[in-house]
Amino acid sequence: MPHAWWIHVTLALATLGGWTLLLALPWLSGAAWPGIGLRGNVERATLFFLVAAVTRATITDHQTRWQITALASAALLLEAGRGWTTGRSGGLAGWLSSTAGVVVGAVLLRHVAHTYFWRWGW
Repeated sequence: MPHAWWIHVTLALATLGGWTLLLALPWLSGAAWPGIGLRGNVERATLFFLVAAVTRATITDHQTRWQITALASAALLLEAGRGWTTGRSGGLAGWLSSTAGVVVGAVLLRHVAHTYFWRWGW
């Protein structure tokens, strides 16, 4: 049964948007941070969880560990960039919470993809 093309396009655009946000956030002021009312580390974990889950849902034919490595590196860039630009960073705790979100999001979607034979060919 072929998948609807628009699902793949939507996931691809969401992945690009998520990665663009992650790469832009380190260089934005503290006021530009898209706060959702949760504590800073919980927000970081939630953001990275969502980006990891969407990335894993989009790119199903590549190994999860490479996606986790890339997103954990993006989390490191986020913490370093926020320290340089705003003088505030979550430091090691912020990086660990972001990385925890990445691991949970990527592994959860990997399990869904493998359980339901969800393959896009990317």
